[in-house]
Amino acid sequence: MKIVDLRPPVERWAQRVWHGEPTAHPGAWSRLWGGIVARRLAGRAAPAVSPFILSVGNLSLGGSGKTPVAGKLALDLARGGLKIGVLTRGYRSRRKGPVLVDAGCDECGDEARLLARMLAAVGVPVVQAADRSAGLNFLTARFSDLDCVIVEDGFQTRGVGRHLDILILDAWDSDAQGRVRPLAGPVVPLGPWREPASAADRAGIWLLETPAAPKLPAPPGHHVTTFSRTCRLVSAADQQEAKSLDRPWASLAGIARPEALERDAGSLAGVPPVAAVRCRDHEPYRQSQIREIARHLDEVGVHAVVTTEKDWVKLEGRVPASWKVFLVVQTVNWAGQADALPKLVRKRVRRHAEGVRD
Repeated sequence: MKIVDLRPPVERWAQRVWHGEPTAHPGAWSRLWGGIVARRLAGRAAPAVSPFILSVGNLSLGGSGKTPVAGKLALDLARGGLKIGVLTRGYRSRRKGPVLVDAGCDECGDEARLLARMLAAVGVPVVQAADRSAGLNFLTARFSDLDCVIVEDGFQTRGVGRHLDILILDAWDSDAQGRVRPLAGPVVPLGPWREPASAADRAGIWLLETPAAPKLPAPPGHHVTTFSRTCRLVSAADQQEAKSLDRPWASLAGIARPEALERDAGSLAGVPPVAAVRCRDHEPYRQSQIREIARHLDEVGVHAVVTTEKDWVKLEGRVPASWKVFLVVQTVNWAGQADALPKLVRKRVRRHAEGVRD
């Protein structure tokens, strides 16, 4: 397989040198950084009145499913009758906001546009703002009847107090009492983690990615539930599912962990890719870069491309007409019960509306 790595040198270097197994016992730098983050977040207060504000986040840098989980949660809550709004940062976007996101807005972030596309059918507004506090004020002023605001990738957000933090645990094991114990590796710049494992104490709900219902209890003050992701390969042109690919193909990804796409797409396609194009996370795909990618693929005679939904919101309508594009479409499933996490959140939202403070 030909690897075309278009990521900046520092990003490629970091991927090579970052090391360290996840652990519940952080090193000196991780403890120091964890203390700094904890002090930054100390004293934030969620508003006493509606709406209920929650975050979906994680401890690592990218790749844990925050955006699809936030989108699926918003979708299920809205279908259950709650009025939901979503607040996102718009990482690497040219628009600082606050701005109400439309899926076709080229200047908005890829995750914001993907969320807007996912939630348009149920009327959930998505607001992008580099300043989350200003974004929340903008969102609640425009939509004054919201029951709940979901802050996507908001676990480390300082400017917005929350009533609930939902933390996707990237790694975990069990402690001496048989309870779930969060794990984390070296934090930046020594490794690909934002905070040490002790930061998980701030979250009210721990979300584990596993197809099985949780068998390990949580420590007091926390709730554990699970989710899983299933993937399908669909044609970008007509959204028809493809059971396999009968032609040479290449993967194209501007995500934190492009190897995951290569693995998943290879399994779905039935054959491995001829080439893999790896771009930086949240790559904007300027036209000059698309031409460069096309040149690399022409060299290996490939015109079938498999990419992610997040990449496609930026590539749609801009790739060569000769390309046959397929998408790896993820579906989030709540394990244990059909709506385990939404059920927990609805209970919290209802208690908040009744004036009960958890």
